[in-house]
Amino acid sequence: MNTILLITKSIGALSSYFYITTLIVAIILICTKYGNIKVYGKRLPINTFTYCAMAFTMGQGVSLFFWGVEEPFYHIKHDNMGLLESLTTTLTEWSWAPWICYSIVALGLLGIVSKTHKSIENLYIFKSPLLNIFFITVLLICTIFGIGSSFAYAPTRISQFSSRLGMDIPAMLIIILIAGVAIFSYISGILKGIKWFSQGTTIINVIIFTTVLLSCTSLFEVLRNFLSVTVLSLIDSIPVFLGFNYSLESLQTWVWANLSDYFTWNLPVALFLARISMGRSIREIILGLAIIPSIWHCLWFSTFSTVASQIGEETTIGVLSSLYNWKFFVLISIFTMFFMVITSLDSMLSNLNMISDKVKGYWYIIPILGIAILNRYAFSDDVVWFQRQLVIIIGFISMPLIGYICIKGILNLLKSEVK
Repeated sequence: MNTILLITKSIGALSSYFYITTLIVAIILICTKYGNIKVYGKRLPINTFTYCAMAFTMGQGVSLFFWGVEEPFYHIKHDNMGLLESLTTTLTEWSWAPWICYSIVALGLLGIVSKTHKSIENLYIFKSPLLNIFFITVLLICTIFGIGSSFAYAPTRISQFSSRLGMDIPAMLIIILIAGVAIFSYISGILKGIKWFSQGTTIINVIIFTTVLLSCTSLFEVLRNFLSVTVLSLIDSIPVFLGFNYSLESLQTWVWANLSDYFTWNLPVALFLARISMGRSIREIILGLAIIPSIWHCLWFSTFSTVASQIGEETTIGVLSSLYNWKFFVLISIFTMFFMVITSLDSMLSNLNMISDKVKGYWYIIPILGIAILNRYAFSDDVVWFQRQLVIIIGFISMPLIGYICIKGILNLLKSEVK
């Protein structure tokens, strides 16, 4: 067997096993008395809508505009799939699997700090100082690399949308604007800038979605696709992650994306989610961090892709351009993407400030911008090869750390008194 294929299948299998395990744990926790356990810490003064909005916008909410139509139609064109199959394949990456994993790792982090009755801000995972230094180092690398790589996509998508309005916004200007506003938001704190941007972008998301939904020619088809992919994306993840029904090229891309999402990006996202989840019950956390975001992703992807197929479009911007007063919706979509990237970036700067108290979070914008610019302007075969190797290395280093956090943290929570 080809060595690369063997490696990618092995990594895909590990991703699959991790997802299956966290899914089982989530079901047990939410359906039993353990769901009533409240994790240690002072609860933030935010309502349920804001809690879900903060999780959604900093996690991968911007993917709705980046890949909401493009990825399903990529599978339709290149993998000869039908619409429903392509949606199911796409949403195994964007819905249940990542969000369930994020929520369980966040619970693991909260479970570890609950035993010592310290805040999540005091991130002592191991008793050994050397192991803690190692963990913090890996977390720093995961955060900087993860947000830097994601940040690189923003200028391209925003430029595509703005060009439809006849505006030519330089990519470097977009990067600088996002970085500047994100630093301002980070300095203002979680309960100000980060909270306000999360609320605003989520409300705009709902408005755009509702408008697109009402424009479709068959609500029944949208509902059918939504219900189908919501169930299928939950149960079909196992064969997809193991690499069935994929050519070597698409399998490589798929597995590396999974590895980046699950392991390189998992720790930083889970840490922020843990910070905003203190004082909540396990059931609230799984509902707010896994179930609601997953269903919203299924609803958005299925609606936009169904409408796209009805009107003969293959992009998100194409769907928005078909609406009445389309220029208005394209414009607010640009602002939504802009602020969603900001909420991801300012959340990560806040994390970096917490885990490395000797260096202010805004200084980390330098390496983050470096990675983003490298991805944007030097995306050659050599850079792609280097990134793939780096993702594999970071992923494999993160795997045992994430496993330890989940096992130890969840066991600590299960030993807690059910209130």
